[in-house]
Amino acid sequence: MVTWILRVYDQGGPALSLNSGELGLLGDLTHDAIFNYRCKALRGAGCQTLLSWLLQAWRQRWESSLHFEATELPFRPWTTMEEGIQLVRELGMIEWIYLDPEGPVDLAPEDVAFTQGLQRRLLTAAPSELRLSLVSLLVRGMTVLEAVMEIQTIADVGLLWRQSHPGRTKLMLGPNPTRKDLLGWLLSHGVPREQVDRQPTKVLLELYIKEAKRSRGHPNYGLTEEQPPPPPYSDQACGEEQPVRHD
Repeated sequence: MVTWILRVYDQGGPALSLNSGELGLLGDLTHDAIFNYRCKALRGAGCQTLLSWLLQAWRQRWESSLHFEATELPFRPWTTMEEGIQLVRELGMIEWIYLDPEGPVDLAPEDVAFTQGLQRRLLTAAPSELRLSLVSLLVRGMTVLEAVMEIQTIADVGLLWRQSHPGRTKLMLGPNPTRKDLLGWLLSHGVPREQVDRQPTKVLLELYIKEAKRSRGHPNYGLTEEQPPPPPYSDQACGEEQPVRHD
């Protein structure tokens, strides 16, 4: 259900205005019979957004987040970054729905605080190999959007490692670098020490991604590094010199 209500939010539910009669004409909207009944029974003067109507029915169907979680299936473990981001947004959506049971809230779901309780649930469902990286990035006071951005940061680090040239993987850190790894890599790639000293792991990861992408786009091969072979059938590969043009 929370996946469905989040999809309604993403696909224009806050912008579609209709009255209670028009809402009833939509028929059954979900697989939950009680929720569908609550939707059809809603009455009110004037028009409201589709999302506003649905949130009223939602709070009548599940009076609290504890009630919802007790009756719905638990959140499943996630294995991909896309699933992790989806879980963060769903947790934030539930938190947002119950912020103000009397009416719409001013905050968007992405602006809701991603509390320590929500962080623990994300970590519990996370793959074991990613928990260490997540613990270093999830901090008190962050929002749902910031949590999504941190998971994307971890995804970027893993992508850089997987896309490294087979002969140059040593130039990129592994998918779960420690703070010590990040400091050593950044300093060895010319980042000034004053730019990295006393910086949180979050900032070091962002610097690493920025510098790694730049160095990948403009490789600087040293004397001891293996250079990539020339393209097949090129003059260099055949040992021939480029012809000299005489204008």
